[in-house]
Amino acid sequence: MKIPGFRDIKLFKYQASCIRLVSKRLKKKTDFHIIADEQGLGKTIEAIGICNMLGFDRVLVVCPLFVRDEWARILNEHTNSSYLLIQNRESLLGRGRFEIINYDRVRVLRDELAERKYDCIICDEFQHVKNRKAKRTEALTSLEIPKKLFLSGTPILNRTEELWTILNYGNPTRYSDYYAFVERYSKIRTIPITTFKYGRYVTFYIRKYVGGKNLSELRKKLKKVMIRRRKSDVLDLPPKMYQTLTVPMTGKQQEVYDRVVADLSVKIGKEKISARGALGKFNKLRQICCGLSAVSTRSSSCKLNVLTKFCEDYLYGDHKFFVVSPFRSIAQQAYERLKHYGAVYVDGTVSPMEARKRKMEFNKNKKCRLYIGTIGRNKEGLTLNAADYVIFLGKSLVQKINEQVEDRVHRIGQQSSVTVVSIISKGSIDEKIEELLLEKAKLFGELIDGVDLSKPVVSSLEDIRRILR
Repeated sequence: MKIPGFRDIKLFKYQASCIRLVSKRLKKKTDFHIIADEQGLGKTIEAIGICNMLGFDRVLVVCPLFVRDEWARILNEHTNSSYLLIQNRESLLGRGRFEIINYDRVRVLRDELAERKYDCIICDEFQHVKNRKAKRTEALTSLEIPKKLFLSGTPILNRTEELWTILNYGNPTRYSDYYAFVERYSKIRTIPITTFKYGRYVTFYIRKYVGGKNLSELRKKLKKVMIRRRKSDVLDLPPKMYQTLTVPMTGKQQEVYDRVVADLSVKIGKEKISARGALGKFNKLRQICCGLSAVSTRSSSCKLNVLTKFCEDYLYGDHKFFVVSPFRSIAQQAYERLKHYGAVYVDGTVSPMEARKRKMEFNKNKKCRLYIGTIGRNKEGLTLNAADYVIFLGKSLVQKINEQVEDRVHRIGQQSSVTVVSIISKGSIDEKIEELLLEKAKLFGELIDGVDLSKPVVSSLEDIRRILR
């Protein structure tokens, strides 16, 4: 069967199969569908193909701001469909078959969007509206549009309850009761919170959703409205290899690190710190493990020292590096140290248009050897298959986000094996975080891929106490 609407592009068999299957389901059995293919498999192309197969006249595409231009590029280069980038009210004077807007603008233009008649809404990277109480979520889910497509390679990050918002928006009748859903499919932990009030310490308890249960049942329900393929199943990509470089902190780093650990341990032991305060100190320790510039005017960093040496040793031939950190100050300092090799830098302060230019410079210019930036800004909507090294100067505490970063490089078009390098501070919480990242992947693996990984997340005083032991 020919998929209409594309030019100058050859669909992979798995893409054509997805387009046919989801089109059939949307036409006959359901009003919504989730495409949860792994990063790098071309979900954007699949969604466009489904809209073409069903002959939708007008489609609203909602996505993160930095993905908006990528949608425009694909529509412009590979289809004959018109598109409109919605940035303000004046933009709505125009019209396109695909009308593209970022999540935060939906909240501002909700009333105007509600007046326009769309056949379908596509929510790309829909984990951005996992919080059912957020204003952007309320604005999005207020739009009454007949057909809905939800795209994400990471449909849940930590908890099953994160799926409820999209399931409720897709089928408000079947998934009407949030509390019934979480009682059935979420593990609930009761957490004591101690605060000083009325001249004494008072303890109260909150319920927190920390994982999942009855997952085989939920997975069976999801199979009717979700399709997911992994790269290992449908593509013959080069291998992805892992390397860990464990290095001692500099003397100044170790001094500051030990001082913060001692202070945090005492406060936790005497119960003189809240969970929020402890998590703040915990994140400060993560920053110190990367370098002192994240927390002071000093620039001492064992990781940047090793990164610099690593580049001197390995930046030869055709090698290119994608270097990321969870902390902007460390990413900026890495750029300053390495820009003489030929580097571009992208964090949240860089405009989408400028970021796209820098991405093209990295992918096309052989003299541009490094793409450096923050994890938060570079985990989605980005293709960097010119690189063959991914280097982490610290990780996100969510394993699926780290995998998203890796898959900016390990995706369609990659010709070389990809080496993922983690630079770890020896004898620090860095080492235990590496273990916890596998643990945080448990729920996603069980529910989405049917793989049993295990253990809890870092979210309480007890978790932090265990890490500091």
